[in-house]
Amino acid sequence: MRDGIDRSIRLLKGLLVERRNYFVAFSFLLVAAILMAAWLVRHEVSGVVDRYSPGQNFECRALPESGKIKSSGCYRLDRDLNSTDAKTAITVEASDVVIDLAGHEITAPASSDPKSVAITGARLKNVVVENGRISGFHTAIWLSGTMLSVRDVSIRGAGGRGVALLKGPNNSLINSTIIDIGVAGVIPKSGPVHVHGLIISGNSAVIIGNAFRNIRGNSSERASEGIAIAASGYVLNALITDNTVMWDRLCSTPGSLTSSTFAVWIGGDGMGSARVERNRVTNAVNGVVADFFVEASLAANTFTNVLDPIVDRQAKSDAELAAAGIVDTRPNRHLRLGDNVCDGVTCKIEPEYIGFPVSKRSCAASG
Repeated sequence: MRDGIDRSIRLLKGLLVERRNYFVAFSFLLVAAILMAAWLVRHEVSGVVDRYSPGQNFECRALPESGKIKSSGCYRLDRDLNSTDAKTAITVEASDVVIDLAGHEITAPASSDPKSVAITGARLKNVVVENGRISGFHTAIWLSGTMLSVRDVSIRGAGGRGVALLKGPNNSLINSTIIDIGVAGVIPKSGPVHVHGLIISGNSAVIIGNAFRNIRGNSSERASEGIAIAASGYVLNALITDNTVMWDRLCSTPGSLTSSTFAVWIGGDGMGSARVERNRVTNAVNGVVADFFVEASLAANTFTNVLDPIVDRQAKSDAELAAAGIVDTRPNRHLRLGDNVCDGVTCKIEPEYIGFPVSKRSCAASG
């Protein structure tokens, strides 16, 4: 009898140990799965090209004298470039390319011609521009494709646009500075147009740790708007965080550049979604504007001396949409706010309805 009881106890202990081992193994696999999922989400959301990092010391070749990059690889600028006629300095015609400006500067006069671009390329994949300065031109960097990244680049004095990263997905602007875009007197023959510090499109766009200053339209007309960050087109899962956007004055002096300024515009030509977090905006007419059909989460942003800090351009009804000539079966979306601060108090959403200009308060009356 005793032997039977002992055997039963030993069997029970064995089963418990075996179950504990199964539990430990299952727990390990569960944790590994969670970590792998987090890694995948991070890389999908960030859109950052992790293959290269700024300042990484790997084999680079000199930039071709023609300025045309026709094969994959790393290219390093070994001197400053000056384009006196504001023509394109570098054309990228291959994917899987790193352009290391190596602290050098590419300069040209400010231009009203959209063809005047310092660095350009289309239908690209996995291209990085890093570590240098660009001044003048109409547009400093214009690239189209997927996995395009501009990092640690300082841009100043372009006539119409700082950086354009189009198409996507997974395009990014990181730790860069864009200043004084939209130069007085540099106006296209077609008339005033929007001026952008950054325009970016495609899913999983990332804008992190940048500084934008004095992004203004190129004339005193209201139609000439200055937009620091435009996540425009069909942009889903954009991340806009830890950026500083400011203008030296809330309102420009009479007869100079436009006072129609925007820190962040989300939406544009189609539905978009974004997280807008920990950004600081100073002296803007419009802070963050969410266009029709946009879903966005705004948290921990700080607005100082901004007339309309957060604008939700939702229509009152489908009838108003139809009256405005907008036909879209997608539902209106909305904003979610979390601890945003406007001049020291909690921000509120400023509703924006069809038929009103974006900012209903007068910049001139605000000084």
